[in-house]
Amino acid sequence: MGSRHRAGQRPRHDVESLVDALAARMDGDTASVRAAVLSVLHSREQQHLAEMELRRGIFDLADLGVSQRDIARLAGISQPEVSRRLTRRALTASRPSPREVISQRQAGLIDSDTMVRELSTMAMTHRTPARDSGYDSAAAQTGTAKELAAAFQDGLISEGEYETVRRAIAGRQGRFTRP
Repeated sequence: MGSRHRAGQRPRHDVESLVDALAARMDGDTASVRAAVLSVLHSREQQHLAEMELRRGIFDLADLGVSQRDIARLAGISQPEVSRRLTRRALTASRPSPREVISQRQAGLIDSDTMVRELSTMAMTHRTPARDSGYDSAAAQTGTAKELAAAFQDGLISEGEYETVRRAIAGRQGRFTRP
């Protein structure tokens, strides 16, 4: 991957390259550095999954007629934040995103086979919404191939898992897949 990135976006790193660079810079034990890096990645995915569950819980409570003030108290956020999240509800996919499924595996809620099976059957788009677009129905209802590639680059899925999912999606879409 090149060194050019959109403003405000941090570059994605291959986990092994990051581990090697950190171990060399710190004169540390590569195994210890790898364990620490994987621990941080695991925690990040748990945090993402918890945020998705909180968002869905807020929506469910609102659908049941619970006041925004009570939802805010339960969720530990302000009432204006509850209002913002409910206003942005249309931008949130009703089905889990590739990232959410991967986060479920990272958190130990599903196994690798289940993750690969779910990712392989997802509808995926090869484009992401424009930065200034308010709503993109295709991206809201599907995952993006970019999310899948980012998960691979971040070391959240293995090369074998990535290739299995990529081939399944390409096969469903009638595109040529390399062996």
